[in-house]
Amino acid sequence: MSTHATHESNSDKSRIRLFFTGVTMGIADLIPGVSGGTIAFLFGIYDELLYSIKLMTGHVPKLLLGGKFKQAFGLIPFGFLLPLGLGIAIAIFGLVHIVSYLLETQPMLVWSLFFGLVLGSAYVVSRRITAWTLNRTLLLVIGFVLTFIVVGLPAIGGSAAPLAVFGTGVIAITAMILPGISGSLIMVLLGQYEIIIKAVADRDAVLLAIFAAGAIIGLALFVRLLTWLLKHYHFAVIAFLIGVMAGSLRKIWPWQSTDTSGTTANVLPALDLSLLWTILLGLVGFAIVLMLERRGVATEHTDIHTQDFEKEFEELESSKSSK
Repeated sequence: MSTHATHESNSDKSRIRLFFTGVTMGIADLIPGVSGGTIAFLFGIYDELLYSIKLMTGHVPKLLLGGKFKQAFGLIPFGFLLPLGLGIAIAIFGLVHIVSYLLETQPMLVWSLFFGLVLGSAYVVSRRITAWTLNRTLLLVIGFVLTFIVVGLPAIGGSAAPLAVFGTGVIAITAMILPGISGSLIMVLLGQYEIIIKAVADRDAVLLAIFAAGAIIGLALFVRLLTWLLKHYHFAVIAFLIGVMAGSLRKIWPWQSTDTSGTTANVLPALDLSLLWTILLGLVGFAIVLMLERRGVATEHTDIHTQDFEKEFEELESSKSSK
């Protein structure tokens, strides 16, 4: 097989993997308590995702505003963003009714599957840290405690007012990009989840545009801090995020009860046949993550489509700092 044919084959496999990752991220973001960032982190595309977002909210708009259209479009990592974005969009707009139905009719089974996925993700990602120092362990504990507290907060009343929806976009997208903290969960706590999900289901373009504007602003601000932290304190950040993922398990505990006021609380499971199915699905979720790791999917890597744009990004950063 020629080198060109091998390159094309690798590119096709990469696009399929990115599309599958996007679909999984989209499904995760539909479920309160599960983060699309966790999926990106697990599938080893987290750094690439942050860098591409930084480009799309920084250098690319600047070049477009300066009339440098060719350079701007040459900088966009289409090979990375298109299959990933297509997968996310198909999952969110195509599966929203199915996910909502399953959450209403079979919540325990849905939670158990994702409980296993998130637990497996925390375990697999923890193996990327070569040495557990005292500082990294403390950061893990801090991430766990903070998230455990946040996901247990009671929800407040929501509003469809433009400013409230815009603010929800800013805050929720920050959570969505963080592994462990679910953007959907943050919307639940803000009382905005049903409003946004209804807008997606009804194709409410105005409300979704306002939400998207807030999300873009939130991404532009937060992603710069996160990329800087990952660049300078990579393993420390990973340790903290592992704690965040572990702390989020409180929210997706499969056995929950709801009182008359609508407040949910985690309870011990009843000893019946449903317990067997719930545990089995949790083990399936955990096994899926281990299988992905064994097949080389759940590892940190540089995608073939983003090598060139990362190089150009570094050159832009170097030229910027030298001025």
